[in-house]
Amino acid sequence: MEKGAAYEVSFDAYAAEKRTMKVDISGSDMNYMRYFQDTTVDLTTKKKSYKYTFTMAEDTDANSRLEFNLGAQGSTADVHITNVKVKKIKNASKAENDKKTVLADGNLVYNGKFQEGTNRLGFWKVTKKNASVSVTNKNYNKRQLVVKIKKESKASDIKVYQTDLAFEKNKEYSVSFDAAATTARTVKVKVAGKTFTAKLKPSTKQYSFIVKTGKKLSDKDVVFYLGGKKGTVTAKKVGKAVITITEKKKAKKIVIGKVNVIVKNKKEVKQYFEEEGVDLCGMSESELLEQPEVFALEGDRYLIVEA
Repeated sequence: MEKGAAYEVSFDAYAAEKRTMKVDISGSDMNYMRYFQDTTVDLTTKKKSYKYTFTMAEDTDANSRLEFNLGAQGSTADVHITNVKVKKIKNASKAENDKKTVLADGNLVYNGKFQEGTNRLGFWKVTKKNASVSVTNKNYNKRQLVVKIKKESKASDIKVYQTDLAFEKNKEYSVSFDAAATTARTVKVKVAGKTFTAKLKPSTKQYSFIVKTGKKLSDKDVVFYLGGKKGTVTAKKVGKAVITITEKKKAKKIVIGKVNVIVKNKKEVKQYFEEEGVDLCGMSESELLEQPEVFALEGDRYLIVEA
């Protein structure tokens, strides 16, 4: 789904008896955010054609999905669905595509998973001299950026970068990326005008640092300078994205004197609140983890401070 583009959803359907179902398009990587809102479809025993149109208002998502939801509709009658189509009927305007905003998951980097656009390099710009830059076409969870340096070169001869990201003045940002190199090397990374270095090794490692913007902000780019000695550099998908830049949240204050509970993972955070009788209806996972009682620990564990 491309931000700003218009789409048409169509299908034929009927049921063994009169009943309803719901259709929608959502983002499975975005806590199932609805791009095409839940729409009730009234079915009869006669096959009918259904057609709906909508405009993608959220940020571009190459991993969105079409859903037909038949549960909790007051009927268990069989449903038959055929001739399903999702067509783009109007392209997004260039101005809409050029404007960068913070993505729904908080990332400023577009296509940080290397899954969108031509050759899966959508939104990324590439400068290469005596090198090849590509994205492996393996399954979604194993995809990686591969930069093969065929001849020793200057750092600036090979760049992978994005311009004019949604940085704001006087803010702190957490920058992280997962990378490796066939032989140890140091690469330079420039983010919002600040330069950092990362010492890459053959094993994939996550590199993180903090960027602080000031009162003046003329450079809103992120640039990876990858030129150097002959070899191969890879950025591999390990977590939610290969490359992330998110606004740094202020640390929560832990109140001494309250009962603390440590749970193993996000699922147990949700279970804890449900057992306490908290109504979580409509609350996303990210919203749940932002609750003032919840503190992230190492190893995907969470501390819950009881009132």
